[in-house]
Amino acid sequence: MDTFVEKLPLSHIESGLAGEDARYLYSYWRRNNGIIEQDSGLTEISKRLMLFRPKLVLDDVPPSTLIGKDTTFRKYFPARNEAAEFPQAYRRKIAHGYHAALENEPWFDVQKTGSLMGEGTPDLILERLILKFRTSGGFERLFCLMTLVEDTSRSRLSDPTHHHDRFQPGRDCYQSGLVHLPATAQHSHVTW
Repeated sequence: MDTFVEKLPLSHIESGLAGEDARYLYSYWRRNNGIIEQDSGLTEISKRLMLFRPKLVLDDVPPSTLIGKDTTFRKYFPARNEAAEFPQAYRRKIAHGYHAALENEPWFDVQKTGSLMGEGTPDLILERLILKFRTSGGFERLFCLMTLVEDTSRSRLSDPTHHHDRFQPGRDCYQSGLVHLPATAQHSHVTW
């Protein structure tokens, strides 16, 4: 399968399967009912976040307002300045998560970008957490923490004849949180 986007249970975040950044951000969101307050942990994570205006754009992602310096976006696409610069087919496929977050539904999914990012771009497996935050004064933003699970273009997973069971949507082992590589495998948690 070349591409997919599949919603994952929030329990993966709570149990730590999605990494410490996701667990901290989700816990902070729940503890503060989505209200941003001064917090050193949130300040640290902000370098790995993308922020979006809370605007519904049919079949598309909302306009981005900030892309953190340590995001997957910056690592893999340094010449691009905002999310709207990705191909429309990719943005259409991932838009639902932003639409759900606009309605205050925490959104967590896994995606395989495949060929959707365009020619000459890496094939990535990413986990994405999107939460709607607001200040006490009512200013709102969608926070997106995108975590790199694997750059499949650097492994045999980029071979279209190789389909590892762990990355097939709808499979029990996939849905149980085994999307992360074993600790002995090369694994990077970079966000965008």
